[in-house]
Amino acid sequence: VCKGGNMYAFWHNDIWNTDMHDLIDIIDNEVAAKTKAFTELNPETDIQALYMRHHDSNIMKKFGEYTRQMPESDVQFNSNIIFSDQKIKREDYATEQLSYTPAPGDTPAFDEMFDKLYEQEEMIKIMWFIGAVLTNSMKKIEKFLFLYGGKGTGKGTIISVFKKLFEGYYAPIDLHRLTSGSEFATGGIKETPLLIDDDADLYSIKDDTNLLKLTSHDPIQINNKYQSTYTVTFEGLLVAASNQPYRVRNIDSGITRRAVVAKPTNQKHDYDTYHRLIKQIDFELAHIAQKAIDLFESMGPGAYENYVDYSMMEATDHFYDYMRENAVALGE
Repeated sequence: VCKGGNMYAFWHNDIWNTDMHDLIDIIDNEVAAKTKAFTELNPETDIQALYMRHHDSNIMKKFGEYTRQMPESDVQFNSNIIFSDQKIKREDYATEQLSYTPAPGDTPAFDEMFDKLYEQEEMIKIMWFIGAVLTNSMKKIEKFLFLYGGKGTGKGTIISVFKKLFEGYYAPIDLHRLTSGSEFATGGIKETPLLIDDDADLYSIKDDTNLLKLTSHDPIQINNKYQSTYTVTFEGLLVAASNQPYRVRNIDSGITRRAVVAKPTNQKHDYDTYHRLIKQIDFELAHIAQKAIDLFESMGPGAYENYVDYSMMEATDHFYDYMRENAVALGE
């Protein structure tokens, strides 16, 4: 599969792979094996093998010319989560598979950790989003999760749980770059169910068009330096964590309709308790996943359809804040 004039993925040993170095090794090893077998059968014949890893063979150059001439593929990779008990099929276009399968069970370490770090209402938001990703439902949800709070209050802890739950299925993203207005702003977008910016800057947004397209799952042109552009449709969840509010320029700003805000309590565990719990959570992933799926299915994909965090608007949209404070005096 080629995108942007380059090899994007190849099918080998019953799984898709996006690593160019792996492709080179596979091809060169096959060439070496065929050369050895032929030489053993024809010892008097002089054989010259050309390898991709050897620059003077020009094989890589010819391969690059080949991929640039290939038609652009519109296949979306990793659009669905694959659990450990599922067999990957070629048409899944999956490059990853989770190490667990959701199952009912208790989650004592997870509960003890986050009962202190987040109020129940905030954890429901977080678990709802986890369930949405695990059930491959985010393509129907035009929202993203915004973790807002001071340093050391639990944003990084819940992000670490996201990374454990979705190992291999997440990638970093720089939202400051995405909203910068640069011609290469979209270069950091990956085809994966989860994009994470664990130190987001959404206070100095110059152009929110790409952010809104990303969270509404509209096609986006990916523009990387020195590569041809290609189109992807992100169908997953964006998680952003910041100790700054996101900037609301006016009451109709699209970001107010997209962001679901979860705030930590500012309470903390002592050092020993924290590290004991975070280690034990590794053994509860299947049960955490099942709880998230059950919660999402009970609430439904439209649970936060009309959600707006007015405190963010008050903090950064000064006109809205003025109107709210003087609503009675101004009348209708």
